[in-house]
Amino acid sequence: MSSQNRPPLVAAGQGTPPAERSRSPILEFLDSPAAKKSFDAVLGRHIGGDRFVRIVSNAIRATPRLLECSPVSLKAAMMSLAALSLEPNTPLNHAYLIPFGKNRPRVDANGEKIRGPDGKWIWDKTYECKFIIGYQGFEDLFWRSGLVTSVQAEAVYGADHFIHEFGTNLRLEYRKNLTAQDPGDIYSAFCFTGLKDGQAFTVLRLADILRARARSETWTGLSEAVEKAGNAKDRGKAEKALAETPWERDFAAMAVKTAVRQHAKKVKLSPQLVAAAVLDTGAEDGRIDLSQMSDPDYARSFVAGEQAPVTLDGDDDDVAAAPVPEPAPQSLAAPSEQPMAMPDPGARETAEVPAAPAQETAPPAGTPQPGGPDGAPPRAAPARKQPGSGQRPPLFDE
Repeated sequence: MSSQNRPPLVAAGQGTPPAERSRSPILEFLDSPAAKKSFDAVLGRHIGGDRFVRIVSNAIRATPRLLECSPVSLKAAMMSLAALSLEPNTPLNHAYLIPFGKNRPRVDANGEKIRGPDGKWIWDKTYECKFIIGYQGFEDLFWRSGLVTSVQAEAVYGADHFIHEFGTNLRLEYRKNLTAQDPGDIYSAFCFTGLKDGQAFTVLRLADILRARARSETWTGLSEAVEKAGNAKDRGKAEKALAETPWERDFAAMAVKTAVRQHAKKVKLSPQLVAAAVLDTGAEDGRIDLSQMSDPDYARSFVAGEQAPVTLDGDDDDVAAAPVPEPAPQSLAAPSEQPMAMPDPGARETAEVPAAPAQETAPPAGTPQPGGPDGAPPRAAPARKQPGSGQRPPLFDE
């Protein structure tokens, strides 16, 4: 569809003014024939270039702050999702384009940091676009592999029945306790896939989940901002921003998504599925140079498993300790209550798993004190209520 026939990106009188829209390099890109050509170069048979342009245009219309993001970060996020054939910011809940704010020191033409009259650096707020793959996006990629017969993922609470066994007698039993007034605390999460000729599953301990949370760039930065706040006002702002992060707003859903993502890396049902897990992890922990994905050729070869990710060395000392995210959608990583009924796919060998004796997993006594692989505890968080405590939050879309 040409730019003349495509509906205007923002209705008159709404969202970004026309003058600003005309100055945006991203909107100029989306209005050009090069956009459809670039997306067509990486999209699979599931989505066409015209449709993807309309979808990202609607996402920008719904979240005008995306236009304030660096063009490279926004284009890289769009190209990443296009290469995975995942639709952002739609009712499918496959993925989301989200602007994240960061404070950076202002610099002069020579790159020197500028100080104000008080002698302190002058900070400017900038935005970068990140993409988040939802549970439904991973689920769709599992089914696209054509190698699964069922997919299920859940967070396990203290009152639930949960037995898993690795080795020659591979099995997993899970019964959710629907009658307990207090479901207890979350102490595990799992992802299970039924295969034509077997099964495979991944089980995470609470310690594994908390380590994944500690690697989240946004959650860690805001947690540190709460700890380092010099006054009640700054602390309140940091706590409010922290409360809007997915890990704080819906710990159970993020625990499930972590299990799904780890399972995708383990079973390796398709290059797309593994690439999605790697990219989503990189977008969360900030350890992968996602700007490379703005190149359609690189994006296509990366998702095909022909390119290794480019990692970033060290931390950015010029970035303030508290990246402030825009509020994310409510249904970030919503798993299904029952195994999903899907078309009958092809066959797949059972994934190998490490041997271990059968066990009935029991919730830990008292507050868990997880440790890292080397025995050291993960980064401490500010004192807040115990993750997973209280009433069971909904794990799927209402």
